[in-house]
Amino acid sequence: MTNLLKRGIRGVAALVAAASLAVCGGCSDEPDTELYFVGDSLVEFWDVGRACPTLRFVNLGRAGAGIAYLGELGDRVAGRDVVLLIGTNDAWRLLTEGVRPYADRYLEAAGALRARRVYLYPVLPRTLANDTDALRAAIEEFNAEIRGRLPEFGCEVVYLDVSDRFRLDGGEHIHPELSPDGIHLNAYGYQILTEALWEKLR
Repeated sequence: MTNLLKRGIRGVAALVAAASLAVCGGCSDEPDTELYFVGDSLVEFWDVGRACPTLRFVNLGRAGAGIAYLGELGDRVAGRDVVLLIGTNDAWRLLTEGVRPYADRYLEAAGALRARRVYLYPVLPRTLANDTDALRAAIEEFNAEIRGRLPEFGCEVVYLDVSDRFRLDGGEHIHPELSPDGIHLNAYGYQILTEALWEKLR
């Protein structure tokens, strides 16, 4: 990802503050716990600190990360509360490996985090130029597979099923008003993520 694109995405993500503050009611009643945000660029560019200034958190998002990144964290989040949003960067493996084998690897990687609790987002709908209908259908199938196997995480999982709120006309494409490029989020997209999480944290 080029520095220019990163700056552009960060600029859009910076707009999250005002919208998210309204969702969180100023974040004056955050839970007395530290949250570890883990994932790809959707997490890295999530400006949690500006949205909820008094929330204790660590952002471990990394642009371009796939599920293999979870194995690099070692004991960093063991016993912690984790907000997890990852999977879109290597979603193509759903077609090359198959949904079930990829889900097996995802669950193994997530379980290795040894988190105390996971606030889990699905792989979000997306609309990239080279995406196929088969890939978008596989993402939907993968999300359903993971939701049906939450006990395999080995810890408490709070599933934040926001997919429908991102869909264009109920389909498999992300709504263009929520994403500037078909995969990254703008302020309105981050507002949905923040609102869904906050409803579970209160």
